Amino acid sequence: MSVLLEPWPYPGESELRELYSAVDQKYCLVQLPVPLPAAETRKYLAMIHAGGNEERSLLTRAVIVDGILAGKIELSGTGEDTELDIVLRKDMTGKGYGSEALRLLVDEIRNNALYPCITAYVHKENIHARRMFAKAGMRQIRPFRADILIPSGGQYRLKETEGYEYLLLLE
Repeated sequence: MSVLLEPWPYPGESELRELYSAVDQKYCLVQLPVPLPAAETRKYLAMIHAGGNEERSLLTRAVIVDGILAGKIELSGTGEDTELDIVLRKDMTGKGYGSEALRLLVDEIRNNALYPCITAYVHKENIHARRMFAKAGMRQIRPFRADILIPSGGQYRLKETEGYEYLLLLE
């Protein structure tokens, strides 16, 4: 298994659209309509390439497995309020690629002293992610309930979900 993290491709719109068309969003706490809306996608990509905006920093890496775009791993936040998001193609989940991508990202941010801690929010039924975070040394902090928006027929509907918050201290 050869997993690499690379800066998100520029401009990256087609790569992002292709990735999300291959993702099973069943356990995603932020679910996106597929195909991704063009204007919102360009705005998001501009933030990726700028490293964030005035409110939040954004560190996004493409997860490359044996030369194939397998997903993305991203940190967004402000100092101690930094959230982790990992998205993998459905055919790439459960094979250790997310764990290796997380290890590589943690090494990068530790080596550059970028963030003091990482928080991740995981759907309660996402067993792969929960195991991955535990294996990476992240502590399960608390359960949570949240309302999320689910794309449905060109609009959004509200759905309550439950999950767990994980924390990794990097200092």
